[in-house]
Amino acid sequence: AAPTALSPRVAPERLADRLEQQREHYDHTRVIVPADVDQAMAFLDLVVSTARAQDPADAGRPLWITPSGTLSPEEAHRLVTGIAREMAAGRLPRRPCSPSRPPPSTRTGCRLCSAAPTDSRGPPVGGP
Repeated sequence: AAPTALSPRVAPERLADRLEQQREHYDHTRVIVPADVDQAMAFLDLVVSTARAQDPADAGRPLWITPSGTLSPEEAHRLVTGIAREMAAGRLPRRPCSPSRPPPSTRTGCRLCSAAPTDSRGPPVGGP
């Protein structure tokens, strides 16, 4: 069976093992972040720093980020802006990935596609 997404429920001492399981099944890292923006950013930092400690190349794997709860437009904007800022600074992978784009009516204030850096493989996809 394919591994489940990483979430803050994963014990910190198991995070490296779970990253390894995901590496065997996916070309990205599946992460469920808390609906609290500050906690979400801290968890993303933990995931990427753990991946970087295992294998520096792994820190660049795209993140499939899914919030664990509903975000207001303002919170979504803060999360997306924080992710884009960390991507631009090289602290998060430069290519996020998402299973789908949210419908236009839920994207108010949420502009991951325009805020995130792009590279030669194409534009980033989706957003929280």
